[in-house]
Amino acid sequence: MGSISSYLVYFVAFLGLYIQVFFFVIFLEKRKELSEKKDKPNYFPTFGIIVPCWNEEITVSKTILSLLNLEYPKDKLKIFVVDDGSTDNTLTQMKVFENNPQVQIYTKVNEGTPEALNYALTRMDTDLVSSIDADTILEKEAVLHV
Repeated sequence: MGSISSYLVYFVAFLGLYIQVFFFVIFLEKRKELSEKKDKPNYFPTFGIIVPCWNEEITVSKTILSLLNLEYPKDKLKIFVVDDGSTDNTLTQMKVFENNPQVQIYTKVNEGTPEALNYALTRMDTDLVSSIDADTILEKEAVLHV
């Protein structure tokens, strides 16, 4: 027979292990709920995204669609698509979105990406500005994380 002190040590070890397993199981059950409780801002500044395009007829539609599907208030998100003198059907692909109030389409003579960005910047009135390439697909929560 063991002494009372050894029984007490075993009891405390069992109790400690039991509590750790209990909290681990609770964590596993609540982990999804905890990860969904991300703080979403109360204030959403206007956000403009510039998409300079040159011969991007294959990818520009997918890029614009990904921007339109972003999780951000639709009245606060503007998409500025600039055709930089493309020689393919990029402008035709862009014009599919010309009736969307979030999308503004511009066309200019080819002078390169920096000039296309500057061209759009002079026409923007948003609080924040970003730019992406015409072959980029953003995750739905990308702007919220920014």
